[in-house]
Amino acid sequence: MASLSVSKEQIHMIESNKDCLLEAAFDTHLEWQPLAIYAENIPIGFTMIGALDEKPGTIWLDRFMIDYRYQGKKYGKNSLALILNYISTEYPDKKILLSVHRSNNFAINLYKSFGFKLTEEIDPDNQEIIMIK
Repeated sequence: MASLSVSKEQIHMIESNKDCLLEAAFDTHLEWQPLAIYAENIPIGFTMIGALDEKPGTIWLDRFMIDYRYQGKKYGKNSLALILNYISTEYPDKKILLSVHRSNNFAINLYKSFGFKLTEEIDPDNQEIIMIK
């Protein structure tokens, strides 16, 4: 998973998978769950969920990325649908939070198409816009 990457134009918009895996290993109080995204037995993406009830009644979809070689092939939309289904099945009464870089209009529109709404909040850790579903 650590070798997967977004495009050069997107690197400033998301933490690396390597950093996420290290965070999951060492920041254990938030109980991060790193999850690989596969298509036909090929790793194509990465996501991480956790921080259950850090804000009461919520769970974070903290990372979601599709490797640059697989973008534009509907893997992102299909994978996000599966991830959201997993979260709603495992944590049925939790609202889902995520943060997104303010200039990432593609991601913002993708999340909106799945029912996420922009909040007035900014994530203090990375200055990203917080969305909720």
